[in-house]
Amino acid sequence: MKLAELLSDLTACDLDIDITGLALDSREVQAGDAFLALNGVNQHGMNFVDQAFAKGAKVVIYDPTGWIHPPDSTLMFTRFAINGLDKYLGMLAAKFYGNPSRQLTVIGVTGTNGKTTCSQLIAQALARCGVIGTLGWGEPGRLFPTRNTTPDALMVHKLLQLFVEQHKQAVAMEVSSHGLQQGRVNAVAFSGAVFTNLSRDHLDYHGSMEEYFQAKLALFTHPALKFAVVNLDDLRSNSILQALVSNVQPWTFSTQGKVSKQAESIIAENIRYDSTGITFEVVWRERKVSAYTPLVGAFNLENVLAVLCV
Repeated sequence: MKLAELLSDLTACDLDIDITGLALDSREVQAGDAFLALNGVNQHGMNFVDQAFAKGAKVVIYDPTGWIHPPDSTLMFTRFAINGLDKYLGMLAAKFYGNPSRQLTVIGVTGTNGKTTCSQLIAQALARCGVIGTLGWGEPGRLFPTRNTTPDALMVHKLLQLFVEQHKQAVAMEVSSHGLQQGRVNAVAFSGAVFTNLSRDHLDYHGSMEEYFQAKLALFTHPALKFAVVNLDDLRSNSILQALVSNVQPWTFSTQGKVSKQAESIIAENIRYDSTGITFEVVWRERKVSAYTPLVGAFNLENVLAVLCV
């Protein structure tokens, strides 16, 4: 991609430079990359710009906030300053990788507990579905490691592009509160969002339960959202349902027999646990069917969907 095209929405640039990759870590720069230097919590990325150019970076795009210009060769490098660069990483990555999330059904799963389980079950249940989360990225049974539950914005869009190349149709992605607040999923066109639950966690980062919840809630206000799945047994469920815009189809689930008048409601009842898995009955619109989630092996929804959707 031409540098001028990459930066067209952010700053004036008339340089005819081909950019072959994006990198946040100077140690991972490859020849032809643009090095994106953020104003980090502990250090500024510009402190490592010499290493980035030594490894073949063509240009540095940096946040001028917090960087004290050193009197050395750094000033000779091709560079562009973008205030608040961290907020634009998702947009830059989406543009560079061809907006891959628009070619996929991306389902974001958020909540204190259950993100990993839900995302893995979704990936098993849907045809040609990839997964990104705590256990790694890839597909069930063939995962590659990730550094965070929700990777940084550059990596998220890069992985989505890889899924497009692999002819995936959908992606189940764990979306953490940190990932939402830090913009790691910016410019991802989420088709669906799932809320599992909310309990006390990460208050050292968010400061209060309300701030923690507001971080989660951001997933349900994404403009591309088509449907949302909400745990009706959680006290915050009504707040999420009320935050959905009118064109988003709400679904709820409950193990306590709860239903919502404004949503399609699914109930799980007669839940039984044993050493091999979980057996339960799914109730929807007065239809009922037995379901089974094994502890080992794939979770297959075909039988459940075939009965419920008649």
